[in-house]
Amino acid sequence: MKLRAKTAIGIEISSGAAGLAVLRLDKDGVHLLRAARRPIKGGLQENPRALKRIAKELRRVCKVKAMPGTGSLFSPRDLTQIVEIPPTITGHKGQYVQNEIKHYVTLAGVDVVSDYRDLHTTTENERMLVVAGDSESVTETVNGCQQGGLDIDVVEPQLLAYIRALYQERIAGRFGCNVFLALLREGKLFMVVMRERNIDFVRTQTLAHDPEDPEAVLKQLKAEIKIIMQYYELEVADSTGHWEVNIVADDDSVPLPESMQTDLTDALGQIPVEILTSENVRTALSIDIPASIPSDQISTVAIGHAMRALCPEIVLPKINCLPPLIKEIKEIKRSMLLTAIMAAMILLIMGLATMVLIQRGDQMNARIMSKKPYSAMGKVADERGALDAEIEQVEKIPKRLKEILSSQKNVDWAQVLTEIKDGIPEGVSITEFNTKSDYSVLINGIALHSNGITRFLSRLNISGSLDSVKLVKSDFKKSGQIGLSGHHVYEIRCQLTTSIGT
Repeated sequence: MKLRAKTAIGIEISSGAAGLAVLRLDKDGVHLLRAARRPIKGGLQENPRALKRIAKELRRVCKVKAMPGTGSLFSPRDLTQIVEIPPTITGHKGQYVQNEIKHYVTLAGVDVVSDYRDLHTTTENERMLVVAGDSESVTETVNGCQQGGLDIDVVEPQLLAYIRALYQERIAGRFGCNVFLALLREGKLFMVVMRERNIDFVRTQTLAHDPEDPEAVLKQLKAEIKIIMQYYELEVADSTGHWEVNIVADDDSVPLPESMQTDLTDALGQIPVEILTSENVRTALSIDIPASIPSDQISTVAIGHAMRALCPEIVLPKINCLPPLIKEIKEIKRSMLLTAIMAAMILLIMGLATMVLIQRGDQMNARIMSKKPYSAMGKVADERGALDAEIEQVEKIPKRLKEILSSQKNVDWAQVLTEIKDGIPEGVSITEFNTKSDYSVLINGIALHSNGITRFLSRLNISGSLDSVKLVKSDFKKSGQIGLSGHHVYEIRCQLTTSIGT
């Protein structure tokens, strides 16, 4: 069976830069088609509006058409942690995870977006990878990308993107060996242990020492690696004791001493150590990278995100921290698009039916003209009369259809749906679109703030396809989810503008 080529995009979103990678999968493997990376002056926290402009530039440079992609979880206050669920817990696992998240100081006092997935375990306790972040920050970055033309359907931590990008070269095939992966990015140290090709240990730390001091960074890294290895030696009974260490610092935000690889190898008892920087990280990636793409334009994170859609054989937790409100808005937009397509199909079918009837009448006329009265003139005359009567009845059908259509009140549904879709403000979504009533629609939905409903009403009132717009009700609903304050629900009735015979 011939493999059908597939294309996917990955989007890096970090404090200091944004990057885009376009990957293609065919019978020869995964290829990097185009890539670009741009710095964010002043940092994304200080300059969030820059993301929209950079997203537009990345899309233009990489020639990306409309397609959904996977993006980075960007949140100054985040959490990536393995949580053990004791067998004594009988309630809902999600509730237990949410209660655990509440105990982390880093996320105290903010609305949280989170996700969790089961991990392979050899103990009696169920283990889960839990990822959480500041919902406001995540929503802002996703909206910034989408306003720039980059559609994000999945949000996951950069740690998973790195593991996926390095998997084939640095993790797969390491049987009986613990693979230690350390990421040094933007003043933080991310550590993960891959055991039998599965995530077994995760820890994130802020660089306690001066990040501008390479020796201080090396000292902290040595100490953390030794502590983790000692933990496995004492607490993990079936650990083999064999290790490989990979240090990734490919964004050049954390300076490293030149002798780092030698120093770590000596300090760890001759355990193999590999240092991956922006200059050599492309050699550790399992995809084909054209020499024409400069190294400073290649984002390992973006590549790892894009591989999520192309490499299902790399089994990692399918984390998706896309905020729920954005998910709802996406689903509503898809539903509205399907409604518009169905309306267009109905009109097309009606037109085709009319054409068929007219064509049938023409064929009957041609059949009559081709008959010649050789004999039995009475019989031919009777047949001619019957055919004339049939033709007359058939010809009346399109005429009657035209009369019915000309007397009907018509609604330009394509224009109605377009104007309603374009009028939806940020932070407002539609949950129900009811068209059962006569020449009117009921719009039900939710909004983060009441002023969003007011803006929606104002935009609908200037629509040329609506005669009148009325707010039927608006209530505030407290959220049943931990960490979320609640939302407003609304119902709007719109009287449609109709025309006769068009």
